[in-house]
Amino acid sequence: MKCPYAADIEQVYQDTYDYEDGQTVCHQNKLVERRTFVDCLQDECAVWVDGRCRYNQEDNYCP
Repeated sequence: MKCPYAADIEQVYQDTYDYEDGQTVCHQNKLVERRTFVDCLQDECAVWVDGRCRYNQEDNYCP
């Protein structure tokens, strides 16, 4: 089972420049982001209580 709340995130910034006569005429930058959801840690997670995930619940508590 994958945890929908914990992810490894890799971000890469890409810059592109266009030049005319040695002068910059266009500059674009782009953020490329890749998220990989991690396996559920279950007993190692602070919100895993009584055998289930309580991450997004009102009765969320840490034992």
